[in-house]
Amino acid sequence: MDLLVKWLGNESAGHARRIRAVNVNQSERGLAMVWERLEHCYGSPEAIESSLFERLYGFTKLTNKEFQKLRELGDLLMEVLSAKAEGDLLGLAFIDTSRGVNPIAQKLPYNLQERWISEGTRYKRQNGVPFPPFPFFVDFVCKQAMTRNVPSFDLTMFNNTLYYSETPAFKQSNNRTTISVHNTDVSSPSDAEMTQKMTEEPGRQCPIHRKPHPLQKCCGFREKSLEDRKAFLKEYRICYRCCASTSHTALHPGPPTWKAKAIDPAIGYGGEDGSTPADIAALCTSVCGGDLSGRSCSKICLVRATQVTQRKK
Repeated sequence: MDLLVKWLGNESAGHARRIRAVNVNQSERGLAMVWERLEHCYGSPEAIESSLFERLYGFTKLTNKEFQKLRELGDLLMEVLSAKAEGDLLGLAFIDTSRGVNPIAQKLPYNLQERWISEGTRYKRQNGVPFPPFPFFVDFVCKQAMTRNVPSFDLTMFNNTLYYSETPAFKQSNNRTTISVHNTDVSSPSDAEMTQKMTEEPGRQCPIHRKPHPLQKCCGFREKSLEDRKAFLKEYRICYRCCASTSHTALHPGPPTWKAKAIDPAIGYGGEDGSTPADIAALCTSVCGGDLSGRSCSKICLVRATQVTQRKK
């Protein structure tokens, strides 16, 4: 009884432990009671059938690459077939019908399910039976498991990167040492880098003038037609929503609300300061005469100013 309590499973050891507790002085009778209890709970035909069906129908659904699991399913099917062949478990006769096989076939990967349907239909036509017997299904699963577990055809074992390289390794001479050089040159960002920066931050860098003003307030962008503006945003991969918020009119249809001004785009920020620039005109002032020394030609009239304490009487 001590050995049974030690080596049985959790549930069965519990039965043996309780029987030993009430048969401390009558070990022979206690041992016989333990064997009787184990036979009743685990050795009866009903218990064996229930255990087999529970393990069989509770098996996990297999994927296309779980070849080892497919072999485990084949081993379980052979165990059920062996128990059925003994003749004591009459309940296993249910496994020869479609209702008994189909729940197990659903555990197979989809490609094996299609193959089983093809093989089962062929067997029915050749033998004139309503459904293939359970031994035929077991043989089918075991053959598929054996085929997919051949080491010579396991394509997942080899890593192609170990044998092939896209770029050949640089061969160095044994007499030379490797010298690493760090570039210390400072260069300005390229056009591609500038374009990427303007695309990622359209709210800070204008992609049109390449100046630090937001695209939402760019006069040059607003003066384009609506279709041109959308095409420009699509080209630079800028979100429409960022330029169509309620606080901006960058994607409003129609012409801009201000009057277009002739602005030189090369001056300053391209005229993009958030407001419409005023008209600026240069007027020429000509001064005629000979000697202009000591004379001011400005348009500001000079006013004599003195301190209050030094005011002349």
